Amino acid sequence: MPLTGASVCWTCGTYGFPNAAKTQCVCVGGAMIGTDYRCVACAYGSVTSAATCFPCPPGSVCSLNFNTTITNCSQVLGTAVISYKANANSTCDACAAGSVMTQLEANTQKCTKCPEGTYQKGSTCAACPINTYAAATGSITCQACASPFVAPLGSAACVCAAGYYKSTSTTCTQCRQTCMAGASFVRTCPLGSTSDVSLCACVGNNSVGDGTSTDCLNTCRVPQSCGCARDFYYHTTLRLCLACKTSCPSPATMMGACQKGTVLDDAVQCVCPAHMYWMGTSCARCKGCARNATLVSACIAGSTQDTAKCVCNTGFVGNGITYCIKT
Repeated sequence: MPLTGASVCWTCGTYGFPNAAKTQCVCVGGAMIGTDYRCVACAYGSVTSAATCFPCPPGSVCSLNFNTTITNCSQVLGTAVISYKANANSTCDACAAGSVMTQLEANTQKCTKCPEGTYQKGSTCAACPINTYAAATGSITCQACASPFVAPLGSAACVCAAGYYKSTSTTCTQCRQTCMAGASFVRTCPLGSTSDVSLCACVGNNSVGDGTSTDCLNTCRVPQSCGCARDFYYHTTLRLCLACKTSCPSPATMMGACQKGTVLDDAVQCVCPAHMYWMGTSCARCKGCARNATLVSACIAGSTQDTAKCVCNTGFVGNGITYCIKT
């Protein structure tokens, strides 16, 4: 009892017990005297020292005290500590090498291993510097890449530089450097390539050759044997690869595409909306109905001719397009 002349006795609560003289409470590790003289638990992530709660230092977590008598962060309060009821935070336990305190789960802080590509740097996980790597979780250092391999920041493995590919476990081989005549690169080897994925293609109106293993030629003399590039088609009369349509006049929209290979016609189509039709170079409006006539068949979207049909109303005769005369 901490006060003289008291009319009642206090209980020390869940996290404490009275001293031998029963004049004050002794709090277990992870608890402190509250304003009502009872022992209250420290906040999670904190421990007791000199009857004061303080947070665990970086790189350590506060574990639950299950009958712990000797700790490295909290004040030891005698053998009676072993008899208290669990749930007060009592110890600050350092995370294992390669791990850091990252989150709070179920009221308990947790040590988590540093992920691949990082290493423990103090109380945080830092990305491995350029040209170093950490292949496993929980690393405390990063390993240097052996020449000729490289690694960007935060890597879990070493790879070949851009323009090279991994040909053996210890060798990077330079990818293709030039294209065949009339061709240019459309793709080079990116960082980390494991094969030569560079690609060449014929430029513009070329018809023969792929640009990677054969030269590109501007004409083809053997009908239906020329592999035109994508977006070109083979014109059998001119014996040339001609460009497919790349746009359509409004209000038409483009559909389809010319694939690489022998295509004998422009596979790209211009599609007109309903009530219009494609007349070869533009969209034209389909026929309208005359007065006293009804539209019974309209031009649908994509029509290539005027299919509109009108019929005179009952009591009228005519072609329905230009006239309907009352009978």
